[in-house]
Amino acid sequence: MKKALCLPSHALAFVLSIAPASHALAELNYQSALDGYQPYSEPEIANWPQAIKTVEEIGGWRAYAREATEAPPPAAPTAMPAAAADKPVEPKP
Repeated sequence: MKKALCLPSHALAFVLSIAPASHALAELNYQSALDGYQPYSEPEIANWPQAIKTVEEIGGWRAYAREATEAPPPAAPTAMPAAAADKPVEPKP
């Protein structure tokens, strides 16, 4: 048990003895993961009467429902491989 406890210090001494003096200890650079951390800040409180008035002017909740149901522009069709184009598509049961 005592030999196992001494092994790391012997291993370190061996590595330092064979390493050139200029490279014996590499410079360590530490950069915290929290550098640039920005604490939470409360958003500015909106003027509720003005917000309600704005929603009424644009058509109320129905305007938001219309926005949600509007379809995005269709994507460009992709070309089918020739082998897939020859096979008929069977409906799923």
